[in-house]
Amino acid sequence: MESLASPGNPGLCQHCAHGRTLVNKRGQHFQLCERAKRDPRYSPYPPLPVLACPGHEEPGQPE
Repeated sequence: MESLASPGNPGLCQHCAHGRTLVNKRGQHFQLCERAKRDPRYSPYPPLPVLACPGHEEPGQPE
Protein backbone atom coordinates (compact mmCIF):
# COMPACT_ATOMS: atom_id res chain seq x y z
CA MET A 1 0.00 0.00 0.00
CA GLU A 2 1.30 3.46 -0.93
CA SER A 3 1.81 5.89 1.94
CA LEU A 4 -0.28 9.07 1.88
CA ALA A 5 2.92 11.10 2.21
CA SER A 6 4.70 9.48 -0.74
CA PRO A 7 5.73 11.61 -3.75
CA GLY A 8 3.09 11.89 -6.45
CA ASN A 9 0.25 10.96 -4.12
CA PRO A 10 -2.36 13.73 -3.65
CA GLY A 11 -3.49 12.22 -0.35
CA LEU A 12 -7.17 12.69 0.43
CA CYS A 13 -7.79 14.50 -2.86
CA GLN A 14 -7.27 11.25 -4.73
CA HIS A 15 -10.51 9.86 -3.31
CA CYS A 16 -12.51 13.07 -2.81
CA ALA A 17 -15.75 13.89 -4.60
CA HIS A 18 -14.39 17.44 -5.16
CA GLY A 19 -10.91 16.49 -6.39
CA ARG A 20 -10.04 16.50 -10.09
CA THR A 21 -6.73 15.54 -11.65
CA LEU A 22 -5.61 17.83 -14.46
CA VAL A 23 -2.73 17.16 -16.85
CA ASN A 24 -0.96 19.99 -18.69
CA LYS A 25 0.67 19.83 -22.13
CA ARG A 26 3.98 18.73 -20.58
CA GLY A 27 2.32 15.78 -18.85
CA GLN A 28 2.48 17.28 -15.35
CA HIS A 29 -0.39 16.33 -13.05
CA PHE A 30 -2.20 18.85 -10.85
CA GLN A 31 -4.95 18.30 -8.32
CA LEU A 32 -7.85 20.76 -8.59
CA CYS A 33 -10.25 21.23 -5.69
CA GLU A 34 -13.68 21.95 -7.21
CA ARG A 35 -14.96 22.99 -3.76
CA ALA A 36 -12.77 26.12 -4.07
CA LYS A 37 -15.16 27.45 -6.74
CA ARG A 38 -17.91 27.80 -4.11
CA ASP A 39 -15.96 28.24 -0.89
CA PRO A 40 -13.00 30.65 -0.55
CA ARG A 41 -11.63 28.71 2.44
CA TYR A 42 -10.28 26.08 0.03
CA SER A 43 -7.33 26.46 -2.31
CA PRO A 44 -8.00 25.52 -5.95
CA TYR A 45 -4.57 23.85 -6.11
CA PRO A 46 -3.74 22.65 -2.58
CA PRO A 47 -0.18 21.73 -1.57
CA LEU A 48 0.13 17.97 -1.82
CA PRO A 49 -0.24 15.57 -0.20
CA VAL A 50 -3.42 16.67 1.55
CA LEU A 51 -3.50 14.67 4.78
CA ALA A 52 -6.43 16.45 6.47
CA CYS A 53 -9.30 18.42 4.95
CA PRO A 54 -12.59 19.43 6.60
CA GLY A 55 -14.28 19.44 3.16
CA HIS A 56 -13.23 15.93 2.16
CA GLU A 57 -16.16 13.81 0.96
CA GLU A 58 -16.07 10.35 -0.51
CA PRO A 59 -17.72 10.15 -3.97
CA GLY A 60 -21.47 9.59 -3.63
CA GLN A 61 -21.55 11.01 -0.08
CA PRO A 62 -24.19 13.76 0.31
CA GLU A 63 -22.83 17.30 0.81
